[in-house]
Amino acid sequence: MNVLTQVEVAQLVEASRGDMERALLICATETGARVGELSALEWGDIAWSQRSVALGKALGSAPSKSGKVRHVPLTATLVAALKRIRHQRGALVFCHEDGGPPTTHQLHQRLRAAAMRAGLGELRYSVLRYSHAHRTAGGDRGRDGDRHPSPGTGSHVATCKE
Repeated sequence: MNVLTQVEVAQLVEASRGDMERALLICATETGARVGELSALEWGDIAWSQRSVALGKALGSAPSKSGKVRHVPLTATLVAALKRIRHQRGALVFCHEDGGPPTTHQLHQRLRAAAMRAGLGELRYSVLRYSHAHRTAGGDRGRDGDRHPSPGTGSHVATCKE
């Protein structure tokens, strides 16, 4: 599995169009959220004072793939991006103008378009998730590098190009 370097993550975010897409990509790259978790993320899941976000549910309050809620720290970059898109359309963070949820297909389309504009080729949210795990574990060589994943990382990171 390929992972993105910090430089590639920055290129992806810079290729975003508009504050909503930018916040979506920052949230995906800085939390490792699954696409279903992004589509179901609600403002109430964000603990501003604790600087964390609760991830672990998909639309309809169904549990996400792992079935577990995890609390992920909010970075200053993510806080700023989320504050720029704060709206009164409804409970969902990433929603349509009418407050309705985006489909996972629509979220994948946004990522693919931004990745192509950034010159990164075809990307999926799983690559952003693995990249987040890789960086959190101390790695940052990415798709063309040769750094080995740090000990203790998940098995999905161990499949990175070594």
